[in-house]
Amino acid sequence: MKTMAYFPVLVLLLAWLAAPPPLAAQDLVFDSLEQLAAASKDTARIDALLKGASRLRRTDLNKSVEVFETAIVEAEKLSDLKRRLRAINGLGITFGMKEDYALAIQQFQSGLKIHTETGNLTGMADSYNNIGIVYRYTGDYARSLEAYNRALALNDSLNDQSGRAACFHNIGVVYDMMGDETPALDFFKKALELKKAGNDELDYSLTLHSIALVLEKQGKPEEALPLLFEHLAILKKHGEQVREVAALNTIGQVYFSLNSFEAAETYLLQARDKAVELELREPLAYAFYNLAKIRLKKNQPQAAVHLLEQQLELAARLNSFVLQKQGHDLMAEAHAAAGDHRRAFGHLLSANAFRDSLFNEEKNRSLRQWQARLDVYEKDRLLGEQQKELGWMAERLQAGRKFHIALALALLLALAAAVLFFQKNKLRQRANRELEEKNRRIETQRTEIAAMNHDLEKRMLRAQMNPHFIFNSLGSIQHFITTNDRANALRYLSRFSSLLRQVLEDSVASHVVLEEEIQLLNTYLELEALRFNGGFSYRIHLDPQLDPYNTEIPVLLVQPFLENAILHGLLPKNGERTLDIFFSGENGHTVCRITDNGIGRQAAAALKVRKAGSRPSRGIEVAKKRLQALDKTRPVDSLLYITDLFHPDGTPAGTEVIVKIPNT
Repeated sequence: MKTMAYFPVLVLLLAWLAAPPPLAAQDLVFDSLEQLAAASKDTARIDALLKGASRLRRTDLNKSVEVFETAIVEAEKLSDLKRRLRAINGLGITFGMKEDYALAIQQFQSGLKIHTETGNLTGMADSYNNIGIVYRYTGDYARSLEAYNRALALNDSLNDQSGRAACFHNIGVVYDMMGDETPALDFFKKALELKKAGNDELDYSLTLHSIALVLEKQGKPEEALPLLFEHLAILKKHGEQVREVAALNTIGQVYFSLNSFEAAETYLLQARDKAVELELREPLAYAFYNLAKIRLKKNQPQAAVHLLEQQLELAARLNSFVLQKQGHDLMAEAHAAAGDHRRAFGHLLSANAFRDSLFNEEKNRSLRQWQARLDVYEKDRLLGEQQKELGWMAERLQAGRKFHIALALALLLALAAAVLFFQKNKLRQRANRELEEKNRRIETQRTEIAAMNHDLEKRMLRAQMNPHFIFNSLGSIQHFITTNDRANALRYLSRFSSLLRQVLEDSVASHVVLEEEIQLLNTYLELEALRFNGGFSYRIHLDPQLDPYNTEIPVLLVQPFLENAILHGLLPKNGERTLDIFFSGENGHTVCRITDNGIGRQAAAALKVRKAGSRPSRGIEVAKKRLQALDKTRPVDSLLYITDLFHPDGTPAGTEVIVKIPNT
């Protein structure tokens, strides 16, 4: 029995015919897609849903429908037309695989409507192609051809040669399924001519194979063979081993029809070996069957029986009524040729049983096709009724509009009088609106001025800060000069010039990244340590969780606190003097913790009193004002904490200052 094998170029049919991958690998892939869909938002989530729904077709068609419907809803929420169309098309394919052809048609027609409304001719052509495939599966060849011809007309208008070739090929398939081989061959040849000019050799080889099968059915095996050999060469070139087995089987069958049994056996043995290597059971069963026919032609019935035993075992595992009927028929012939008529009769009975099963299966398939066709017709009828109802409603709406126009004309004079009456009121309302608009503008300007004042206030405070810092640095240089320490004066001046350059560079912006601020403070501390002959040590710490390159703070905000700790806490102390600065992040703030082991605030205050004529430092006060300017909703005491530290015996152990800088 000859078999026809078509490989349509459309994604739809390829999806229906695709073999499932190993379940473990499939589940792993789908689980990851499901997790991605749950964790993602917006378009990434829709893409994950589409991939997951496609994977589910191989294990759970109902679940695939649910996921595609979810993707449609998500795409509608985002007004993402492209992904919505992909989901609609995927849902139609899944309904087709479920043999729910009415719903499949409904989805493809929904996509066609959207493509038509948006003027997407390519999308319209693809939709008609998919509709044609569904009608072909229902056995409604007339509607299938109508859909393909519409797709062909659209591809003609687009000058899409690839699309035209696909339409010609699909039309040829329909004619061949109708048993009308002459037009089928004509359309296949048209498709082949277009595909020959393209770059897709595999697509070209599919049409070669289809033409060869039609020629074989027409009793022209000599014309079919060159096409099959060209088809086989392309498959080998592209490593299409599975389809290569089918091509080898077909070549063997054609040689058998030519009574070239040696050549037929050569190619069938290649098909057998390749099928065994790739673990392809159905092609292997056909190879065993055809090799058995050759053995019978060579009068080797026992060899044929041995081959058919293997063929029947594979057919039973495949649960294929066709292969089992063929195998038992040929097995009866082989046993009869060997003189074992009892076994021959038993196989004939088995063949008849499978023939009845095939008849019932064909009848059921035909009934399903008719039922599917009726479902499609019913859907079309309901759609037609809905369209009629919409037309009737449109007519009523049109009549209502005419009535409203007449009523409007009748009331026109009354409205003219009303216009005069309300004109004064409209003018008053317009004046009120203009007044409200002016008030809104004034309020907006007031808000902008307040923001500008706030920014100017921060700039003024920073302007007070920088001169204060520079003045203290110049005092340090003066100290070296007056003590006649020229070496340190020059060294200090060099460091100070570098520091001054940093300060001037940062003077334009009110904020700098934390990394730059740390560099600035580090230079300042080096200068102070140099000024006091290494009289104290310091360390700057950074919390690993805080990114110094993406965190901004006001420039030199914490410097006055460092200066205060050095001058009033550390220098008056005898012995080891240490200063620790630690930056961290906390609840929307950048926290700077400054700890010294100096004499404490009480002793420092006493020393200040004894210094006659000493001028109070304004650095801390300015820093407090700068903090207040950063967040006026909170008191400065909630942003600045100064704590005295004590040893266990109650003696002063230093001071800790915590500055909480609001993040901008």
